[in-house]
Amino acid sequence: MNFLAMINARKGSKGIPNKNKKIFNNKPLISWTFDLVNDLKDFFADIVLSTDDPEIIEISKKKKFIIPIKRPLSLAGDKVLQIDVITHALKKYESMFKKKIDAVVLFQPTCPLREHNKVIECINKFKKLKPDNLITVSKLKRNLLHSIYNMSDNFLKPIIDIDKKGSLRQRSPIYYHRVGYLYIIKSELIKKRILFGSKVIGVEVDSFYSFDIDENFDFKLQELLIKNKNLFYEKRNTSNNRDR
Repeated sequence: MNFLAMINARKGSKGIPNKNKKIFNNKPLISWTFDLVNDLKDFFADIVLSTDDPEIIEISKKKKFIIPIKRPLSLAGDKVLQIDVITHALKKYESMFKKKIDAVVLFQPTCPLREHNKVIECINKFKKLKPDNLITVSKLKRNLLHSIYNMSDNFLKPIIDIDKKGSLRQRSPIYYHRVGYLYIIKSELIKKRILFGSKVIGVEVDSFYSFDIDENFDFKLQELLIKNKNLFYEKRNTSNNRDR
């Protein structure tokens, strides 16, 4: 299968100004993704960058393996759908290079700590199972459905009926939530402007490596976690193994 690695990085950001260019643990945030896909470039037909930011294009030019695709202003706003950006970049690439792409592997710069072996696992699983989509997921720490309420005049009402006696966390069903580690999408869907098909598979990733940076708090927290990774894992494992 021909996979196209795609990195989407628009100029504007409400949560963190110039987020993709902001220095994160000694290099621009987007460079973490650039370096990852460079290490894995043999798995892709090519690697493209979709952006409206001239400075990000200049950063990418230092990486000889990246093909920058200038995003039109109509696709640069914060209300633009991800599928429209992906569709534009894929069609532009196939038109420019006359190559047929089977699936796009989408890497978002806001998730900088991906593991090489996990990315390879995702690609191999997609090849084997041939789904419409592959998405990365992490386990929820608790059943959030039992923790969500509506509030009216200070009174809370659970969105679903809950056991009045409460329940043990260890007995709750395991649920997963989608994370921005990576997505793989069939080209056939993209060209129809469809982001998710009917056959979707998941690959579980560690919550440490799938941490998504959206706000300054996330940025500072993730830098702190990187510098204290061993301590973080030691404390987390101790907490997970504690009996109630």
